[in-house]
Amino acid sequence: MRRTLFKWIGGTVLAIVLLSLAYAGLFGPDGKSTEFEEFLIEPDDSLAEVSEALASRGLIRNTFGFSIAYARMAGTIETYPGGYELSTSMDAWTVAKILSGPPKLAWVRIPEGYRKEQIAELLMKTLGWTEEERERWVTVDTETSANEKEGVYFPDIYLIPTDQSTAEVAARLKERFTHETKLLREEALASGIDWEEALIIASLIERESNGRDDQELIAGIIMNRLEDGMPLGIDATLQYIRGESGAWWPVPQSEDKYLESPYNTYFRPGLPPHPIANPSLESIAAAIRPSATSCLYYLHDYDGEIHCSTNYRAHVANVNRYLK
Repeated sequence: MRRTLFKWIGGTVLAIVLLSLAYAGLFGPDGKSTEFEEFLIEPDDSLAEVSEALASRGLIRNTFGFSIAYARMAGTIETYPGGYELSTSMDAWTVAKILSGPPKLAWVRIPEGYRKEQIAELLMKTLGWTEEERERWVTVDTETSANEKEGVYFPDIYLIPTDQSTAEVAARLKERFTHETKLLREEALASGIDWEEALIIASLIERESNGRDDQELIAGIIMNRLEDGMPLGIDATLQYIRGESGAWWPVPQSEDKYLESPYNTYFRPGLPPHPIANPSLESIAAAIRPSATSCLYYLHDYDGEIHCSTNYRAHVANVNRYLK
């Protein structure tokens, strides 16, 4: 009887030890260092790719065990892109909990042609800003000078610390703009082109063009209208005037052409006071390298193809031909 009891106790202890070893092998830490190191999840990384990267850096012991822990902690196998702080002393459950929570660094993709209010909403959602922080970014941080109201918040993919201030984020986007547009700025100045005016025109091109193929043509038509003293008649400026949260670029209506605003290029000749959006490098390049054309009017048909004309009568004919 005693021998049987001892066997049972020994077997139980052995089972516990084996289970403990198995558990440690699956979920235990892979090291002892408590020093934090940055771990980055790219936007398209799968859970399997994240697991392999963690294992290769000694941040987890077992990829299968981590996958189980992550699915349990996150409730999904989808990963959350961003930058996180981890250490080799963490077990798989701790790593999974951290990677399924808010990142220390967040990926932010700012599309070309967004106005700063749109960017603010995107930053608010991605960085976890409050409504007050969003408002500050729009009304204070991007209003430091007349030349920084719009058009200098470069559309790109950023990795931004989630605890960075709104002013620091604005400075980050402007610094990227200054760096990326350096050669184009030099080209404009060498050609005697006013840089601020080029940015305004580039923002119009960005909102009016249908891809890269028609940007230089639209730039040439805008230059022709400016030289002739004609109103630009750019629909995107009407959209800019009427834009609001949920519909920043609404479909223009006929009555919008009579809106009293310095941005109404139907109602007022010349350029708007500042850019209406944040343009791409291609749109800026088009603004300083416009096509030589005799056209004064243009439209896009339902397939997105541009058609231009040299006079209003021909433009009306194009409207009837391609849009009716």
